[in-house]
Amino acid sequence: MVRNHSDWGHSFPRSDFAISDADINSTAEKPVQFSLKRDAGTIDFTGTFENGEGVGRFKFTPNPSYPETLRSMGVAFDSTLDDERLFSLAMHDISAAFIRDMQALGYRENLESYVRFRIHGVTTDFVRELRSLGYDKLSAQELVRFRIHGVSPQFIRDMKALGYSATSEELVRFRIHGVSPAFVRELAEAGFHSRARGGRLPRHTGGEADPDAHSRHRRLDTAREKGLKTED
Repeated sequence: MVRNHSDWGHSFPRSDFAISDADINSTAEKPVQFSLKRDAGTIDFTGTFENGEGVGRFKFTPNPSYPETLRSMGVAFDSTLDDERLFSLAMHDISAAFIRDMQALGYRENLESYVRFRIHGVTTDFVRELRSLGYDKLSAQELVRFRIHGVSPQFIRDMKALGYSATSEELVRFRIHGVSPAFVRELAEAGFHSRARGGRLPRHTGGEADPDAHSRHRRLDTAREKGLKTED
């Protein structure tokens, strides 16, 4: 999508558009007209589809009452919500329902925070799942960092299963430095067995000299280089 010489690349659920599969997959060029309705405004599309490919134009009609809706929910915003800004908010679907749902979970944020939530995929389901795993006091910034670095609920579950009940900061460091469940299992196979102490890496359990000791030490050095702590 191009608006005022700015390119917009964005994916939308198929269910957002009231257009039939028959029209989309028509074997001959098929004229179509449909709309994408958002709280911040409506985007009307006109064009054609043929064999699943479409081309056309769109027109954005801003919702003049949207700024007042934000104010009524206590959402602060710094800049004037002109048509271009409202178009951006419509594209990201910063709906009143989404804001209310996040506020109900304790996230009473400014408008930019809700936009970041949408951009990075912070949803109410994501927050609830993290809380079920014990991460119930994450800030808005921490939620976004989790999404940016791929700290998913499944990643947390996998690390817990290996004995690592890490802090939010440690989880982010794990992802930044490439520490995965597979990496931890690889260390364990090399003889560094988990003592399950927070986010620390395991230490070797000792015993008789091992011909692969040098390789194991190299693995431990690699772990240290990745910014993780080991027990002395």
